[in-house]
Amino acid sequence: YIHAALYHLCLSEDPTGLMSVLNIMARGGNECRARKNMAFSVVVQRLISEDFDEIERFDNLDLRFQDFDDSVKLSLSIIHNACVSYLESYKMKAFKMAFLEPTKLHFKATYENVPHNDVDVHGSNIYASVLMATLGVRLSLSPHIKDNIKG
Repeated sequence: YIHAALYHLCLSEDPTGLMSVLNIMARGGNECRARKNMAFSVVVQRLISEDFDEIERFDNLDLRFQDFDDSVKLSLSIIHNACVSYLESYKMKAFKMAFLEPTKLHFKATYENVPHNDVDVHGSNIYASVLMATLGVRLSLSPHIKDNIKG
């Protein structure tokens, strides 16, 4: 999957965006499993932000809106994609504000020697795993369930 994702990113990203993705992947490749998982999620999220699945959603709308013409189906598909994209970004912002930022402030206030990027990687894995396991809440990042707790 990662090869296909990188191929599509090479076609769609500008050089600066591609360098940032490659930087995240290079760093993740040299570190823990959680950071590798985060790098993979970043690549996939970059592709999801594009309309790569518009044809699939357009076909699924055929069953529900048989009486509509193609332009209405396409409009519904575009609105659906925009709503899903907005909700996913809103959900991630809420996740960061409710879980990650308070954790960073706690480590800073207690003078614990935990780097901020460890909170972003390992903290997000732990919190996302707990949310998925207890409440069934799925985020756009896929958690590494067996991650080590740091701090």
